[in-house]
Amino acid sequence: MTREPAGNRSVEPNRDPAGFLSGFALTPSSRARCPNSIQIPERSASLTQSRAGLLSIELLAVPHLRPATASFRRRRSFEQPPSGRSLSLHRAVAIDINRPFHRAAIATFLRRAATLPPALALLLRNVRSPFEAHRAATLPCLGHSAEHRGLRRTITMEFELPNKALTTMRFSELNPPLSEKVLEALSESGFNFCTPVQAATIPLLCSFKDVAVDAATGSGKTLAFVIPLVEILRRSSSNPKPHQVLGIIISPTRELSHQIYHVAQPFISTLANVKSMLLVGGVEVKSDMKKIEEEGANILIGTPGRLYDIMNRMDFLDFKNFEILILDEADRLLDMGFQKQITSIISLLPKLRRTGLFSATQTEAVEELARAGLRNPVRVEVRAEAKLLNAPAASKQPESTKTPSGLQIEYLECEADKKPSQLVDILIKNRSRKVIIYFMTCACVDYWGVVLPRLSVLKGFSLVPLHGKMKQTVREKALASFTSLSNGVLLCTDVAARGLDIPGVDCIVQYDPPQDPNVFIHRVGRTARLGKQGHAVVFLLPKEESYVEFLRIRRVPLQERKCSDNAPDVVPQIRSAAKKDRDVMEKGVRAFVSYIRAYKEHHCSYIFRWKELEIGKLAMGHGLLQLPLMPEVKHHSLSTEGFVPVDDINLEDIKYRDKSREKQRKKNLQAKKEAKEKEKEAKPEKPSKTPSAPTAMRKKTARQRRAQQTIEDEEELMQDYRLLKKLKKGTIDENEYAKLTGAEELL
Repeated sequence: MTREPAGNRSVEPNRDPAGFLSGFALTPSSRARCPNSIQIPERSASLTQSRAGLLSIELLAVPHLRPATASFRRRRSFEQPPSGRSLSLHRAVAIDINRPFHRAAIATFLRRAATLPPALALLLRNVRSPFEAHRAATLPCLGHSAEHRGLRRTITMEFELPNKALTTMRFSELNPPLSEKVLEALSESGFNFCTPVQAATIPLLCSFKDVAVDAATGSGKTLAFVIPLVEILRRSSSNPKPHQVLGIIISPTRELSHQIYHVAQPFISTLANVKSMLLVGGVEVKSDMKKIEEEGANILIGTPGRLYDIMNRMDFLDFKNFEILILDEADRLLDMGFQKQITSIISLLPKLRRTGLFSATQTEAVEELARAGLRNPVRVEVRAEAKLLNAPAASKQPESTKTPSGLQIEYLECEADKKPSQLVDILIKNRSRKVIIYFMTCACVDYWGVVLPRLSVLKGFSLVPLHGKMKQTVREKALASFTSLSNGVLLCTDVAARGLDIPGVDCIVQYDPPQDPNVFIHRVGRTARLGKQGHAVVFLLPKEESYVEFLRIRRVPLQERKCSDNAPDVVPQIRSAAKKDRDVMEKGVRAFVSYIRAYKEHHCSYIFRWKELEIGKLAMGHGLLQLPLMPEVKHHSLSTEGFVPVDDINLEDIKYRDKSREKQRKKNLQAKKEAKEKEKEAKPEKPSKTPSAPTAMRKKTARQRRAQQTIEDEEELMQDYRLLKKLKKGTIDENEYAKLTGAEELL
């Protein structure tokens, strides 16, 4: 039985309980720390933990407080009670209205409340946020009338806290203990309690043990290696030389490296005379070398290619006192073909070092790397537990999953020509939220990034495309733009599937399932981070339904989502846009072709069988006017059912909307026509051969065609195998391999 909170005791009207108002007075010490703060004593507030993981704060209205005490600031952290229990406030605390979850709760309360108690008016007086204009119209003035003085009123505000992702372990309670400077940096960043992976990993690394960490996305892995790195370097060397490298953090993508660098900076800055350096592609390598030479670098954070290049070129870098190596998203590092660079980097480092491998998925390649690069490693595996809510109470057993506990994943099964309409329906229903849509290839991102803004039902939506073929500056600008939005849509490939912590992402849509099933949990992990709630949807074709069972076996449960009957039919609008602008038409064809070629390379080829693709419906779903000529279509009896070609238009007559591009196209056509005529004039005409009747009538039977196709498939497979052997031997690099196999289209 929960005890009644102290703040709920009855108070007679027109009477000020002894000591009640004095509790709100500013003490000299608190005024020195925070001149605009209010301390809430035990008798005037209580905290209660609800089942949904929300923290309720009940305040007594005090209408005649001084308006000068206008803003609240966090003085002590809220203590997290065990689930389902009540927590009484037993010390003075203050509320931080600068934290996002507080502001969101206040905004919700403002929208719902018709009249607000004066105490809440005081709480919100100096809020600077999007709802500040609303404040002036809704907040009542502070009253001093006798009828309000001392009158007991209780208001309840709910602040969403990441309780589900946190343990009861504080950073200050870890053993070995963290330094005061690191604890201060954590407190300033709002981190007081550890996540499970942090509570397990930080003590191990700080105790000089190697670790291989397998934890769900959004579980706090970045701090789990940044804090030990800083603590180890603090103990190792008090005054390192400028070119003495003590630690390296390697991640697979530029965006993730940028994120790690910015997360680590507040903690690295607590180390005296230690400088960090971000090394990623897209920047001239000479400028990086010059900066290291002039300023020095003790901690290197970056991608494998650039780190390997820098370490090979700069012989004066000293690794003799190297302390710690971190490989973030280790499985992706190996999947992307960085094994050669990583092996070379490790060979340059001393064997007496600490090494940490971090990922949400531990593959065989990662296990092999762990055996080769780690000395007596400790395996850390953190899994979320989900309960089946519809099951009887006795059978509600926790089920281990690879996804965050607050994440709901659904699959939507529909035909390829209905996918655009269902996508638009989802976007309309999530208009006020942040959404990420994943596509299979860069060409698909380019196409839908042009088409979706032209749909009338999506007018006013903020749509941001992002893929690996963009220039680095464009990628950075796109990511920064989406991060700054309160609501919008990011269209991307798997370049944004790993590690990126984009705040406020509510919904993940996988328009195309990933080629690698391991990437699935990384995609959906961009939402429901640190215990928050999130929603994800994956589109599947009818013949791909077995993918649901495949994921369930891999501890990724999915629920069915029905197709919306009210989804707007947008395919006619897409085809109309293609008729009016050649750019849309050409990008649609490129997206269609790249999708089919990428589909052929699915790792789960027994589920995603490309020879069973209904390309007619797929072409309609891409808004194509006519089916393109491509070998995959020409040599196979793929179904063209459902495709209605546009016969009343010549594709060559479709013009670019951009006049300069159209002018250049006409010039190129004219030049090509003239070149063809000259070539025809220069070539002597060959005597025409009249084929004999038997030759003209000779045709291959169905069996012969199948046999020929089998030979071609085997030759293609052998060619891929030979290229892979060359890649492993180092005869060709990753870029050449990607071009020769067509894998460059995927990022």
